[in-house]
Amino acid sequence: MSPQVWEFAFDQKLTALHKHALQLNSAKNLRDVTDVTLDAMEFGLGVDFADFAVVENGLLRTLGHRGSEKPPGNLRLDGRGVTVKAANTKTTMRIRDTSREPAYVDGRGFNRKGPPTMLSELSVPVVVDGESVAVLDVESYRLDDFTTDDQQLLETLASHVASAVSRLKRENELKRYYEHLEELVEERTRRLRENEIELRSARDQLEHVLATNPAVLFYEKPLADLSDTIPTFVSESARFVLGFEPKEFLGESGLSFWRSRIHPDDLARFWSELPSLWSDGHHTFEYRFLHSDGTYRWIAEQYKVIRDAEGHISNTVTVAIDITDRKKLEEKLAKAERLAAIGETAAMVGHDLRNPLQGIAAATYLLKDETLTKYERNEMLQVIEHNVEYSDGIVNDLLDYARPIELTRRETTPKEIVASALQTVHIPGRIKVENQCQEHRRVSVDQARMKRVFVNLIENAVDAMPSGGTITISTKESNGFFEIAFADTGSGLPEKILENLWKPLQTTKAKGMGLGLAIVKRVVDAHGGQISVKSKAGEGTTYTIHLPLQSGVIKPEQR
Repeated sequence: MSPQVWEFAFDQKLTALHKHALQLNSAKNLRDVTDVTLDAMEFGLGVDFADFAVVENGLLRTLGHRGSEKPPGNLRLDGRGVTVKAANTKTTMRIRDTSREPAYVDGRGFNRKGPPTMLSELSVPVVVDGESVAVLDVESYRLDDFTTDDQQLLETLASHVASAVSRLKRENELKRYYEHLEELVEERTRRLRENEIELRSARDQLEHVLATNPAVLFYEKPLADLSDTIPTFVSESARFVLGFEPKEFLGESGLSFWRSRIHPDDLARFWSELPSLWSDGHHTFEYRFLHSDGTYRWIAEQYKVIRDAEGHISNTVTVAIDITDRKKLEEKLAKAERLAAIGETAAMVGHDLRNPLQGIAAATYLLKDETLTKYERNEMLQVIEHNVEYSDGIVNDLLDYARPIELTRRETTPKEIVASALQTVHIPGRIKVENQCQEHRRVSVDQARMKRVFVNLIENAVDAMPSGGTITISTKESNGFFEIAFADTGSGLPEKILENLWKPLQTTKAKGMGLGLAIVKRVVDAHGGQISVKSKAGEGTTYTIHLPLQSGVIKPEQR
């Protein structure tokens, strides 16, 4: 076959395969996935015998087959079988001569005592979240009947199946979470009514999960230095998912076009995550893409590395889907969780406010005594003032957690914000503070909100060192982010506290509702950044704020 004819046949198979695989996006269950996949294997790839088996309870159980009346039997995962080997190793198995393969099992039982009936076999695992969930298997009466092209096409189909299985898994998880959240909201709403506090049901802010949009299939060639990939094939669905003709994404010009449409904040993260694709063989990237209608759409790309017979990276297959609706739903779920948390804090607010109110009432009662001295009256007034400030702090924390965050950015340096925060916090003489922040690096942030973040982290460090110690505040650049670290030499945080550190109502302090770190995370997230924590018993705790270099951080030469 000439190269032109081979390329035409390969493109025909790829297009036919993609046409069948698009139906996976509307699959409602695993049975639908099985039927569509077998259609694609039989009619898209043109094979004689095809099986679809799932990993289940220590077995490789056949859900469907084509090409024979008798289906292959189920196989134990701790036993023999080419499909078993593919599932256990998460690696494609291409067997040119089954009589020379020790793992081969005549699953259909045509000829158990004599030589194998099927002389060649190709098995491709379906991998989701690093685990084999199914195996696609084709067999032939002929020796060495499956080529590298057949392998690539079957691996392409496996990536489609992985996407469909992953989507069904996410939808089921969201459904279970939604049902759980409904029960939680009903219970907390009942509590709110009992305490005469009105809270709109979080259920009104949730929507049913929208059907997954059709996928865009990319077939790409990695650059020599693995710094990116160049698309050589793009499916027609790019027109309605991304808003542009498929040809816009092809070749080096297509790569430049794609880069120009990615949100700057996400492009840096894409490049920082790219090494994981080459090391793991698969990776999912999420980014905002500027659609032709002028709006940004959230896109999830599931990459799969294709290797040649020698194990070298030859191509990548990518399935891209629009997850904008999912992102919006996640935002609504997060808002619903905050509102539900406010309901849970109602009792705590009542309890915390009752103490200062009792103090104010007692002091007010004593002030009515005309025999009090001037010193005693001033003392009662100080009690009232202190309790009013404490009550105001409780209300402000609750409002800050509940209301949306709108940033007012201004240019400054982390060192300036740290200096301002240190003036606000009372630092005992037994604690030393080292401000090692860079002076030349400038950031564009909401200074008031970021100052509150710094104040909260410094106060936590002070509380963690009742016997004294050192607070070290430093900055550096790493993997496309500008990092600001707050490290103390305190006793460290228990594992149980670390697991729920950023959730509201989590506190180890005698006073307060545990909203401080939850508010800190919301402010950092609003700046497009992240916050992480490392803690070790007896050595201390380090909180690190990560701000993306592409947004909000200004180099000296840009000023």
